[in-house]
Amino acid sequence: MTNLLETEHLIIRSWIPKCDAEQAFVIYSDPEGTNTQVLQYSTTPVSTRCT
Repeated sequence: MTNLLETEHLIIRSWIPKCDAEQAFVIYSDPEGTNTQVLQYSTTPVSTRCT
């Protein structure tokens, strides 16, 4: 895996669905945390994964 950008406090890398879906679910399943996004919030970790 190649990091797109790396600093002392931040690493930006490509999305890896198999590794990142569980963490993304925690973020995107919170309706209050996603109230300004057009996308609907996730209801299960499976719905967070790319198809």
